[in-house]
Amino acid sequence: MKRFVLRLILPLILFLMGWFAAPEAQAQTCSLGAPTIALPAFSPISGTALTTTGTVKVTCTWGAINLVPNVKICVTFTGASPRTLVNGSNAISYNMYTDSGYATPWGSTAATALSTTFSNSILGGTDSRNLDIYTQIAANQTTVPSTNNGDTVYSATYAGSAVVLSYQFYLLVAPACGTSGFSTGTTNGFTVNVTVINKCTINATGLTFGPSTTLRNTLTAQGALSVQCTNNDAYKILLSSGVSGQVGARTLKGQTHGATIPYQLYTDSSYATAWGDGTGGTSTYLGTGTGLAVPIPIYGRILPQPSTPAPDTYQDSITATIQF
Repeated sequence: MKRFVLRLILPLILFLMGWFAAPEAQAQTCSLGAPTIALPAFSPISGTALTTTGTVKVTCTWGAINLVPNVKICVTFTGASPRTLVNGSNAISYNMYTDSGYATPWGSTAATALSTTFSNSILGGTDSRNLDIYTQIAANQTTVPSTNNGDTVYSATYAGSAVVLSYQFYLLVAPACGTSGFSTGTTNGFTVNVTVINKCTINATGLTFGPSTTLRNTLTAQGALSVQCTNNDAYKILLSSGVSGQVGARTLKGQTHGATIPYQLYTDSSYATAWGDGTGGTSTYLGTGTGLAVPIPIYGRILPQPSTPAPDTYQDSITATIQF
């Protein structure tokens, strides 16, 4: 009887072992989609950093009835660091990071890999997860230029070979990135773009003619505009007519009695070019941005008058408009 029992048990054991081992022989694989990073428009003159969070999707497939429902994912990147987005010979410094604090650039080592773990049921199937890619354009790049006086796209393109997907299925304890036992999966290349926008800011310091008891002599004053425009961006500055309604014949108006005093604003210290909107014998101011704040002087002059109006405070209000 004992021999008969052993002969029955042995085939049964072999059958059970084969039944449990079969799923391990089935393919369990992972693949990586193309990373997607959408940076918002970038104004270099702001001087601030620009950030966004991109993603890359990893998809894994388990065989039916599997005993290793967990998977560890590690994604490394072999591109040089720090990285740049380019347009011709011009470049913007940026980087991709594994953390929201922008402390660890995404790189080629286990310590700089994007990583995650996720699970499936023992019945198998397919599941996906998104890994975050934290991307930042560095601050203080105010001199990054635009081209042709228009918004300009800077980009960097990476081949699929620059992205390395490693994965390992496991039962209980997740393996560390960089250890043995990992397989590699398919990856895709990707492109990072950012649009540099033309932008200008303008601020003004008013002109003040000194106190005077007579208008028999020429009076002068000087103010200034502070202009900051995207590097290589052409701009034009127009000055309005003020209370007179005529850019070629501006006047200061008394705040109490309403008398007026003729005066003019100029682009130069020799008072040769009246500054207005291009009408009435005036010119506009033309410039090209450098990315830095630039002071632009405004020269004011009151010519000798045949008579002096009543004592008062005389004012005008001028609007400076910048076109770019």
